[in-house]
Amino acid sequence: MAARATPPSDSVERLADALHAASIHLLRRVRKADAATGLSPARLSALSVVVFAGPLRISDLARAEQVRTPT
Repeated sequence: MAARATPPSDSVERLADALHAASIHLLRRVRKADAATGLSPARLSALSVVVFAGPLRISDLARAEQVRTPT
């Protein structure tokens, strides 16, 4: 017989709720910051890949962004 999962304790639920609320606030702030750049979401995403990965061939960037390589 499989063991039953025990319900989370109150402290775990409070922590989960606090993390969820913090995540929502962070996402809102990031959206505002992204909008202030004047760049499209696609361009910001590509820029982020290059910033964190370093110099890339266009084919590697396309693969990372899950788009087709330009022709």
